[in-house]
Amino acid sequence: MKSLWLDRLSGKEPGWAATPLAGLTNRSFRLQRGAETVVVRLPGAGTERYIDRRAELHNHDVAARLGIAPAILLADPDCLVTRYVEGTEPLTPETLREPATLSAVGRLLARLHRSGELFQGRMALFPKTDQYLCLAGDETPAALRRLCEIATPARPILADPRVAWVPSHIDPSPANFLRSAERLSLIDWEYSAMCDPAWDLAGLVIEAGLGEGQRRSLLDAYGVGDERLPLRVELFRALLHLVAASWAAAQIATAEDRDGYRRLAEDYTRRAEPLIAGLGFAALIAALR
Repeated sequence: MKSLWLDRLSGKEPGWAATPLAGLTNRSFRLQRGAETVVVRLPGAGTERYIDRRAELHNHDVAARLGIAPAILLADPDCLVTRYVEGTEPLTPETLREPATLSAVGRLLARLHRSGELFQGRMALFPKTDQYLCLAGDETPAALRRLCEIATPARPILADPRVAWVPSHIDPSPANFLRSAERLSLIDWEYSAMCDPAWDLAGLVIEAGLGEGQRRSLLDAYGVGDERLPLRVELFRALLHLVAASWAAAQIATAEDRDGYRRLAEDYTRRAEPLIAGLGFAALIAALR
């Protein structure tokens, strides 16, 4: 089956039109013939260093059965083919911040987190950051290493065994939410795993640029059963900048646009500085101990 779809993508099988889709690390295409439209995703170079594609396929399939991800047509680590969701558009930070959409996104994440399903893989923030820094080696900005040291007191808080881990998307950027008139769906499950629910919520806060009132609206729609969850979301909001910066630094060795990823690592490091080196971070740590 994989060779069949690759032939269609390359033009060896006539009648199929391929349109490249945007993406940072992978190569994705919309493939169409007549009324049939699919999305073909080929892994980017070097992504096997930190992405478990078989876990991704399992988790995506679980999400599809929950009705929140496109159906999989070919589950192959080297060639993922999914049903193209007609009549949808990706959200932007601006459209995600619309009150009705923000509430719908909060409910979708709650549906995933409270599904009772088990994802393959576990995403622990500090071990993942350590992995990225190891891959980045000398490309790691000195300021990033310093901030990781400052953040050390958060390690035991994130390891709190009382926090129930849930099936999580891990990369809830606005563009990964597809909106139609009827529903929302989520794409790009390559980082998905069992995780602290605060990761998805904080990641969304960062990527959508949610202000304080919008963060409250998101959590209201999500439904906060744990009174400490808002504090944990704020903690993750600071720490996820370290993950993003270390991820960008890890890309430099295999990326074509080395300077672009270097700038991205430096940008996330600058954004992390006031969140982690400031007094507010110490207060968060104290409140969560």
